[in-house]
Order: sequence, then C-alpha cells, then structure tokens
Amino acid sequence: MDRLPRKKASDVFVDEHIEAHTSDNEDHTFAGIMFNVSVANLPFEAVQISSVWIRGGLGPISIWSTPEGFEDKREKQEEWENHYSKQHRASLYQFKEMKLKKPILLSAGETRGIYIHSACEGDEQIVYDDKRGRQTYSDFCLKIRPGYAHLSHVPFSAEHTNWGGWGPAWRDNRAFVGKLDYGIKWLRWNPEVHVQLPSFFRKIVWCLLMSQHARASCSFLHVLEENSLFYIINSVNWWEMAGSKKALRRKKVVREEAEELAGKKSKKRSRMSWPGLNYYVDDVAEGDEL
Repeated sequence: MDRLPRKKASDVFVDEHIEAHTSDNEDHTFAGIMFNVSVANLPFEAVQISSVWIRGGLGPISIWSTPEGFEDKREKQEEWENHYSKQHRASLYQFKEMKLKKPILLSAGETRGIYIHSACEGDEQIVYDDKRGRQTYSDFCLKIRPGYAHLSHVPFSAEHTNWGGWGPAWRDNRAFVGKLDYGIKWLRWNPEVHVQLPSFFRKIVWCLLMSQHARASCSFLHVLEENSLFYIINSVNWWEMAGSKKALRRKKVVREEAEELAGKKSKKRSRMSWPGLNYYVDDVAEGDEL
C-alpha cells in the first residue's frame, strides 16, 4: 500500500482567530506608539496579525514591524517593514480597523516590534495609555508589551515641533490602546514534532500506538498498518480538543516538556521506543497536569 500523505499543517489560512483587546484609559493622545509583541514557544507553523484597531484623530496612518523587537531601532526606518499606509477620518470614540496589506508573521517564540504612526500634525492623532504593568495584554499565545509614544508627525524622527520642539520626541513607559486581530496555524501531529505537542495529546497518541503491539490483537485498530494509523492521528485537530487551551496556558510550556523528554531531569526513566518517537514509561503513567 502506498504511503498515505500526512500534512505538516492545515490547508486553511489559519486554524483559529483571536482578538487581543487591551485596556483603554485614554491617558494620552499623540502621533504614534511603538511596542513589542511576542508569541509563546508553542507548536504552530505561524501566528499572523491581520488587523490593527485604533482610535483618535487618525489621518495618514502607517503601520510597521521589525524582527527581534524595536530596541535601538526607533529612528532607523531602514530596519522596519511597512504593512499599511492609508488616510483615515477621525474616529474619536470607536476603534477603526486597519486591515494590513501584508500580515505581520511571527514564528514560535519570536518577538517583533510594531510601530503605529499618524503623519497628521497636532497632538490628538492616536490614543494610548500609561504603562500599568509588564504586559499590556496577555493570553496563552501572545503578549503585548509597553513601549514608547512618539510626538513627531514625521515617522521615526528624533525631533518634534510641538510646544516649540520642547522635550524629547519619544516618551517611554507608554502602552498601546486598541485591538490586534491575529490567527494561529497549528502544526499537525507527525513523528518529528511529537515532543512539541501538549502532553495530554502525546498520551493519546501513545495509547493508539499500543494497539499495534502483538498483545493488542483484540483491538480493532490492530489490523491497521502503521502508516494508516499515523495518517489518522495526523488528521486530528488536537487544538480543538477539550483541555487543549488549558494545557497551552501552563507556565511550563512545550520547550520544558521537550527537555524533560530528552532526559534532562535527574529522575531515572525507562524508555518505551517507537520508530520516530521518543517516549518514556512515566510520561504515560504520570505525565504533566493539564
């Protein structure tokens, strides 16, 4: 029988859509806000930010991103990629969607700097807040960090014309106000990514693989060829299963689990091998809490 083709990820553009809403205290308004966004080291192919929602006097809005955060890049436009440029009427009370021409893509564990700017003169272009903590927003996958407000109507400029140019053009300890729409494209199960998936699903996989054992001849799955069983497991949307989000919210995420499976704990473990998989007896018997 020919090998059934297994997919690395889903055929759909994204598997899950999430809206990241920040708090809105309307502490300040000015020309721009620069901040970092980071994603957790979870088993996905990509996270993509498709829209940014803001409010204020608006005007000519541009949105930019840069890899590895904005630090030391505030005035280096050549290190930023433009994702959006469009004129907008004022929207003082309702958030206005800026649908990015090119989504901002982040891989697992990555941080990117985001810069939202209005080229309109004045001091009421974009609403933002004071920093109120280490994070402006946080969920199981994405974190929005505080950053800098920009007073200049010229993007990336070190100078501004407000109050006769008095004071610095950048103000630290400021926070983005609005919403980021982002999507996640999860990795599907394959032997090479087995250790990256949450422990609850690894246990399910191991139970299914046990049906291939000689002593499991009474199982209706025993008659399946290994490739057919792998194909079935690969087709499961594990991220939609009960308990998946709770597992992904754990403080000890996938990288720590992978290190444990590699035998970095002092505890002695007995290996139960399967071609292409690394698994241990006490991973099945005890495992990690969901």
